Amino acid sequence: MLFKTATSRNIFAVVATGLFATVVTAGTLFWISYSEVKRRSVGEMTAAAEITAADIKTQMSKGLQLVQGLQSTFAAMQISGAADRTVADVLLKKNLEDNPNALGVWSGWQPNAFDGKDADFLNKPGHDATGRYVPYWVRSGPNIIVAPLVDYDTPGPGDYYQLPFTQQKTVVIEPYKYNVDGKDVLMTTLVGPVTVNGKQLGVTGIDIALDSLTAGLASVKPLGDGNVALISQGGNFISHVNTENLGKALKDSDVDAEAWQTLINNPGQPVETVATDGTSFLSIAVPVPLLAGTSWYAVVSVPQATVFAYLTQMAWISVVIIAIASLLLVLLGVLISRRFRMRIEAVVKATGEIARGNTEIVLADADRKDEIGDMARSLAVLRDATISKQRLEVEAAQNRTLSEEERQRRAAESAENERQMRLAVSELGSGLQRLAEGDVTFRLTTPFIGTLDALREDFNTSVSKLQQALQSVGSNAMGIQAGSAEIRSAADDLAKRTEQQAASVEQTAAALEEITASVKDSDPARRRGQPTRRQGAGRRTDVERCRSQCNRGRRPDCKLLPGNFQHYRGDRRDRLPDQSAGAECWCRGRSGRRCRKGFCRRCPGGARACPAFRHRSQGNQGADLEIR
Repeated sequence: MLFKTATSRNIFAVVATGLFATVVTAGTLFWISYSEVKRRSVGEMTAAAEITAADIKTQMSKGLQLVQGLQSTFAAMQISGAADRTVADVLLKKNLEDNPNALGVWSGWQPNAFDGKDADFLNKPGHDATGRYVPYWVRSGPNIIVAPLVDYDTPGPGDYYQLPFTQQKTVVIEPYKYNVDGKDVLMTTLVGPVTVNGKQLGVTGIDIALDSLTAGLASVKPLGDGNVALISQGGNFISHVNTENLGKALKDSDVDAEAWQTLINNPGQPVETVATDGTSFLSIAVPVPLLAGTSWYAVVSVPQATVFAYLTQMAWISVVIIAIASLLLVLLGVLISRRFRMRIEAVVKATGEIARGNTEIVLADADRKDEIGDMARSLAVLRDATISKQRLEVEAAQNRTLSEEERQRRAAESAENERQMRLAVSELGSGLQRLAEGDVTFRLTTPFIGTLDALREDFNTSVSKLQQALQSVGSNAMGIQAGSAEIRSAADDLAKRTEQQAASVEQTAAALEEITASVKDSDPARRRGQPTRRQGAGRRTDVERCRSQCNRGRRPDCKLLPGNFQHYRGDRRDRLPDQSAGAECWCRGRSGRRCRKGFCRRCPGGARACPAFRHRSQGNQGADLEIR
């Protein structure tokens, strides 16, 4: 369940990344520390090896100096011719006494090379059967004794004698075991040739017991738990922590010969070696130069547990710290993952509950200011929408589940309303039918239900007003009928007068034509002498001429009007009397102006030029003439 959610996997991926970064950082620091500790430890081991090498070289240098002194002394004896075996023995013994590190001091000469008296010393003390001068002064307990050298002519065992001759230089013999006072002693020999005038006559040397050197090296403990070994030029152990390896070659010992040979071949370089018990050592070899081309090697070995003890402790502390930090990170990741998982599961559970219709669920993360809080708030919107939907569904269900009594009551109310509506429609239909038949006295007396009764009252009020309007129209119609009868009577009278007027106009026209003919036939001078009279006659006949033209239809803009007619212009009456003609002139639109002597003030052309006038002749009371 822990790794089933993406959040848990992401959190643990972050935790794993942190752990990896921590481990890498710790590993890098550890490697740096390891390299530094190794460098320092190797430095300390190298310093210890160099100190050991210096001590060994110092001890061996004393022996080499003794050999060189003997070489010089014996060569001087030969050159001076004072070679004496007794003096030589005293010399060798004295040097042995003065050098406690020397096990023995000796010299060996070719036959008769020392003093030419070998025959005199056959089997004498300190001599063998050859009589050659080969004394070997050696310590025997607290005493110093002399004995002849042995096996000096045998290759191998006699290398101590033969090598200086063959190599013609001072040599250091490989360590070997030699029985002294019934005890095998590991020793080495420093030997040099005695040369006189370029000719090698003999050798001289000293034997150095290596047990004291071995004991001294065994007491050296580099870095507290290390050890020092000494290896000869030929790869034989001179000193080793395991005494069984003393005097043995590398290949014959119990060490890793290959690793140790690598040490000798690479002086100053640390090499890991493993002991027989499986202990891992860090070893380093430092050369101990004894002679030109001859070196021993001081090897310092320290257990790696000791070399890196502090580093190992620090590594364990780091491992513990990293383990604790990792555990805390994992625990923290579990807690954070569990917290996020629980919050997300709460949102998922809430979503499922809302989907199932449970809107009572509480969204605890709705007030959080993070992405889960945003999800919770979005879910709250969905919950509110679901609540609204449920409320609407409940209301719809309640509306659908009304009781049967409520439905019957509503049905009864609907039926009653419909009946009342039909009654109202029927009554209105009856009223409109009676109204269409002309009965304006009909009224709706049955009350309607509710607001429909206002319709009944409006209908009754409208019919009452219609009745009143019709009564007024009837009265006016009777007055109009009476006026129409009077107008019809007046029209009949006007027609009679018009006929009379027409007859008079014809007579007047005939008379005017006769007068016109008479005037034309009269003398021009006469006509010139009577202008005033004719103009006056013209003025007197204007009315008659106009009436004649009107009766004959020559003036379409004039008409005869009934007697006693008064002309109106809007609400004004224009009446102008004609004083000179004894008639009344009505000039339309020219109110308040008088016509003098038959002429209109507005119309300077005379009565005939006036666009509209009305003239009523005193001699003709039967008709009015209006000219437009």
